[in-house]
Amino acid sequence: MLLKSLISVAKGEPVQKTPIWFMRQAGRYLPEYRKIRQQQKDFIQFVLNSEAAAEVTLQPLKRFDLNGAIIFSDILMVPYAMGVDVKFVESIGPVITPVKEALDISMDRQLEIYAKINKSISLVAAEIKQKDVAMIGFAGSPWTVMCYMIEGTISKNFQKVRSFYLSNPSEWDRIVQQLVDSTILYLSGQIEAGAEVVKLFDSWAGAVPHRDFERMIINPTKQITSAIKAKYPNIPIIGFPRGAGLMYVDYAKKSGVDVLAVDQNIPVTWAKNNLQSVIALQGNMDNMVLAYADDQINDSVKEIMNGLGGNRLIFNLGHGILPETKIDNVFHTIDSVRKYEGTS
Repeated sequence: MLLKSLISVAKGEPVQKTPIWFMRQAGRYLPEYRKIRQQQKDFIQFVLNSEAAAEVTLQPLKRFDLNGAIIFSDILMVPYAMGVDVKFVESIGPVITPVKEALDISMDRQLEIYAKINKSISLVAAEIKQKDVAMIGFAGSPWTVMCYMIEGTISKNFQKVRSFYLSNPSEWDRIVQQLVDSTILYLSGQIEAGAEVVKLFDSWAGAVPHRDFERMIINPTKQITSAIKAKYPNIPIIGFPRGAGLMYVDYAKKSGVDVLAVDQNIPVTWAKNNLQSVIALQGNMDNMVLAYADDQINDSVKEIMNGLGGNRLIFNLGHGILPETKIDNVFHTIDSVRKYEGTS
């Protein structure tokens, strides 16, 4: 059986076409998503409604020629399963009772919550089994999840989380280890349920200074990737340390991921010269161009495909699809990639 194209890139195998998917491809830019979201008043319960989560995961695949289906969930489901008080407030986002010490974690609660998300994965995986669409599971990386757990919400300056690890390193390490262990449990369940690729989102990696990057970002990631690879050596792992800048190089070499997702601030030529010789890449079209600049889409695709195209690229954005994105622009982007390849 031929490998799916996204998995082939992750494994360094040749591909006939560049795999394409988009971060946040299931979301508010789709009217069918907005319709079902209106019926699901509580976001966490929406995620835990296996059938509803599977349905919205599949929605973009019914519209677009995509090669990845990422399960509809959220990176804060891990702290929620660990017993942290997590809520999603309309027009505000996540609101969390800040964590100040290691948690009293219930394994039964974790397994119960993760089982509902795993069921969503099983439902989607069954639908796409015979298609060139890889089932993607994911989790947040420990640093980024800790940002929410310590700050209590989205932060502007990360003062609370940085002061916590600087002033209380032993307690920081205990909580991070709990997160690492729960994330390994979570991703292992996703793989058992049918995830063919898993991704670690470190959305706030750019907030970590160079001197702390290995301890805060790379080491916990390496713990997770090592554990997953020991149990599931054939499952590729994508890492996304958004905003890492020059530290993308160390992350590529030391974190243990198979594919490096790069954000839209990284020049294509720099990514080619400094990263792609080391690791397969995913990215990195500007999500603002996708949303607002119809006339720049072809040039953006051309730049990425000229610089990074071939057997070591998964075409994606440098950040998630914006709610204001026009559906026609998504079609346009996919068509532009396929025309560039000469396959359509």
